[in-house]
Amino acid sequence: ALDDLARSWPDDPELRRRVERARNDLGPEAAVEAVADYLAAGADSRPVDEIYTSIYYALAGNTEQALFWLERAFELRRPNLLHATVHPAFDLLREDPRFQDLLRRIGLPEVVVS
Repeated sequence: ALDDLARSWPDDPELRRRVERARNDLGPEAAVEAVADYLAAGADSRPVDEIYTSIYYALAGNTEQALFWLERAFELRRPNLLHATVHPAFDLLREDPRFQDLLRRIGLPEVVVS
């Protein structure tokens, strides 16, 4: 899956190198977080999708950064924020009161965690 992820940015050899280096040195979660870090670092100089950045952080287990980028998407009124209610990457956030508060502020019902 990480190879597919790296290939999904064929015009970005720097990102592919970072993913490979992180995977080889630290493992798969570090490789996914390397993608999120790369996307986040370029947010001031190129368009960034806050939801995808948040998804990568969530998949890497970085709750704080995942919530930060969800909040940023909320502030910017990104329509794809609605995916946060169902995207499996956010499963680790569902019980977090900050995630539930974000859903409330969006106007969505709380997600029942079973």
